[in-house]
Amino acid sequence: MNNHSLTKLHDLLDYDILQSHAAENQLKSYIKKWIAQVSSLSLRSRLQEYLSMTESHLLYLKDYTLASELPALPSSNRVMKAMLAETEEKLKKCADKELQDACLLAAIQEINHVKISQYGTAASFSKALGNDKAASLFHMFEINEKKIDKKLNKIARLEINPKAISAYLS
Repeated sequence: MNNHSLTKLHDLLDYDILQSHAAENQLKSYIKKWIAQVSSLSLRSRLQEYLSMTESHLLYLKDYTLASELPALPSSNRVMKAMLAETEEKLKKCADKELQDACLLAAIQEINHVKISQYGTAASFSKALGNDKAASLFHMFEINEKKIDKKLNKIARLEINPKAISAYLS
């Protein structure tokens, strides 16, 4: 892959996959930190599930990059770095644990939605390029992210947001 320009759809896919790998790696360390910070046991449980899923994605991405003979992995993804920094800044400003949990859950869902889009695009590109195995892999990642998002929505609706509201009212 040319370091300066992307000339084919395959180049774009490779670039995006390398960026996704870097992003997942960055996210993994923050999820570990956030697991220790949250006060909600159900949110902690979902974060542990998300960490396991992220680690699984990283293993598959590593295998993919090795099999595809992609160049060295970037150490960081600028988009993920910005999203993580924004999350940390907002968390520091939250006045209580209930609001922190709501803030963190919302930030994780924002990150999750970006990943759903990225993996959906990677699946689509792979399919267009005739690589059904990669298309299935990235489609599976997209589905995994959607499943976590659904679980996070349920926790937000039934527990986290009501607690944040009642903490404000008391």
